[in-house]
Amino acid sequence: MKWVHLLLIIIAISAVAPYVASKNPDGLQKTAELIGVQESSFPALMPGYSVGFLRGDISNVMAMIAGVLIVFTSGYAIIKLRK
Repeated sequence: MKWVHLLLIIIAISAVAPYVASKNPDGLQKTAELIGVQESSFPALMPGYSVGFLRGDISNVMAMIAGVLIVFTSGYAIIKLRK
């Protein structure tokens, strides 16, 4: 049950994050620029932290929530498989 509460808190933070995030490039983007990696070098599931069929901030919120759910589910599956 504590995992559900933690997941809900993380989703809530993810929903608020696009509204308070900096417009400057993040560390990963900055590092890619410094070493000369083009954005199109690697395919991305949700490029630009957005969902393709949505526009605006809701696209960013949905991408962040989807990312949280993907990581949480993957981590949970790994933990269960290791037991």
